[in-house]
Amino acid sequence: SATVVAADAMTADAWSTALFVLGPEDARATARARNDVAAVLVEPRADGTTIIWIEEALRARFHREESLPPTHTTRYF
Repeated sequence: SATVVAADAMTADAWSTALFVLGPEDARATARARNDVAAVLVEPRADGTTIIWIEEALRARFHREESLPPTHTTRYF
């Protein structure tokens, strides 16, 4: 999944769709290159683990919930 924080809903909606279609690696690079949006990307992996990618600009707004399973890893980009 891709969630985008932006100044307005239309921008957030458009960029969340674009980042989702790009895939995890390209989505991180694209989001990092933009100053008008910040993203949270959830990447389920074939081995059953999930990586929650949080853009550095949003780090202060997020914390890991105790209820998340150990198969979920939080990383910042």
